[in-house]
Amino acid sequence: MDRNLFFLVCLLCGTGTTSSWFGQDDDKATKESCDITASERCNLSAMKQPTEVFPGGETRCMSAFHPKFSFSVFPGDPQRLLIYLEGGGACVDPVTAMMRACDEAASVKVAKNVGIFDRSKAANPYRNFTIIYVNYCSGDLFVADIKQKFGYQYGLLNTQSALDWAKANHLDRTLHTFILAGSSAGSLGAQLWARSLLSSFSYERAAVIADSFVCVMPPGAQGMLFGTYRVCDNGLFSEADQVWCRAGNLTVQHLYASAIARFPEVTFVSINSKEDFEQIKYYNMLSKIFKGQPPTIDGTSFYKMANSDLAVFNQYANFVSFWVNSDQHMYLNMESLYDVDAKSTLGGGSGPKLIHWLGSLPVRTGESVSSQCSGKRVPATVRRLQAPACSDPSFPYQLLKSVAGAEMAICFSKQEYASQKFGPCESWCVTDARVGDGCNGCCGDINSKICGSVSASTEFGTDSCDSAQAGKVFRIVATTTTGVSLFRIQNDSTTEPDKPTLGEKKSKYSAGFRTILFFALAFVAISCCCLAGLCCCKDRDDYDDDISEKSGSSRQPSLVSALSQYSDDEDGALTA
Repeated sequence: MDRNLFFLVCLLCGTGTTSSWFGQDDDKATKESCDITASERCNLSAMKQPTEVFPGGETRCMSAFHPKFSFSVFPGDPQRLLIYLEGGGACVDPVTAMMRACDEAASVKVAKNVGIFDRSKAANPYRNFTIIYVNYCSGDLFVADIKQKFGYQYGLLNTQSALDWAKANHLDRTLHTFILAGSSAGSLGAQLWARSLLSSFSYERAAVIADSFVCVMPPGAQGMLFGTYRVCDNGLFSEADQVWCRAGNLTVQHLYASAIARFPEVTFVSINSKEDFEQIKYYNMLSKIFKGQPPTIDGTSFYKMANSDLAVFNQYANFVSFWVNSDQHMYLNMESLYDVDAKSTLGGGSGPKLIHWLGSLPVRTGESVSSQCSGKRVPATVRRLQAPACSDPSFPYQLLKSVAGAEMAICFSKQEYASQKFGPCESWCVTDARVGDGCNGCCGDINSKICGSVSASTEFGTDSCDSAQAGKVFRIVATTTTGVSLFRIQNDSTTEPDKPTLGEKKSKYSAGFRTILFFALAFVAISCCCLAGLCCCKDRDDYDDDISEKSGSSRQPSLVSALSQYSDDEDGALTA
């Protein structure tokens, strides 16, 4: 199927259609408007009701007829900020733009007073927040800065203009609460922007909410999107991620997982329907171009694949998920938000409603939030490992590594790879899926790299919940005097009493003892560094460089180095 034809079909099916989000005039929010000029700054303090802000400058939408970009501000408590990225499809070429496969103008959109934007609902946890609603009219997942043949894709500049306005209004000062959220294409935008925004704002607590897009795509599809939008060198990604991006190996999953690992005190969330019809359609259309395996998916296979992606995020204490037994696409901006629970969009389950669950975000010190899923708890996969670990003749050389409290083997095809502790992606496999990809996405599904037979559980379906994820609890148990939160993972099905936490144990030590211990450790560290050039303390990077020089090969990403950043805490939580 021709790529252009695919995106023509994408128009008909929709990835974040406006029909379910923008509707009749009687639902529209009453808004004022304001143009930022040299003399008018559109200050938050002067806003009395929702205001559409036109930042001007280089910002613009794709539409040649309605090029003016705007973002909306719902004024509220300046200490509580929510930035929302709108959904609305994607455009990659003239045909998709001509057929309106993405929303191209901000002027035709007026947000409805529904979902998290309905300030008349007492149950709305964000009714008093200052909300910046970033319109989506660039068709580029909020990340491009390029003039295409079919129009301007300035999603990066447009989003940055909203952030600049926030900072000009001092919303980047220490906030009580900061939330980044997005639905559909905006969910992808939130995942892509998470690292940058969490670094740009100061806050006491924060959360990232990805609503209705897990990015279940055939291999190669994400590389195509990043390449089309030319995002590798636009400054949004880290230097390491730029390298993977240029090689076509960068994925949204890797970027989101990296952000989760980097900000362990921030609550990261994924909200999805088990049979999301839009995400299923999106995969099936992409699969025709990229010859995906499987060629098509249904609700059950989508749910299994999405669970596999979420399992990577789930290794971090600060990630939780909310699965709904439904095929609905998007929740945060829908009227049904106030009825939905894990059982159905109409409610009726024993667990919390989604709107109340959102009220527990971000997690506060001494409180917790748990992943929600309705159904019997069974393993998502069944693994039958070979014994000994590297008995597969294709990968006979093993290197032992402790991961998540268990000794596991990384198996290489050649002795030199095992000695070097790294090798090409196709040269190794592992004995445990918890290790993750290890090659930043270039190896595809980690289950295909397991040493031994790995198959989907015959019990696991849309009436089930992954026992490794369902009921997982993220709890912040204490906050140190330096503002560092201490947290851990537990499962809500456990009846065992809590063990003393790291924070509780630390409290047993006096301030004087901690001071002595600090200086003692500092002395040892300095001494070791001084001797490093003589005989000791040679780090792993130096070791790998020596290996590369001796072998005459260039430095490759080290699988073991990637693994070594993780350690097990006392409760079995994998922390970075």
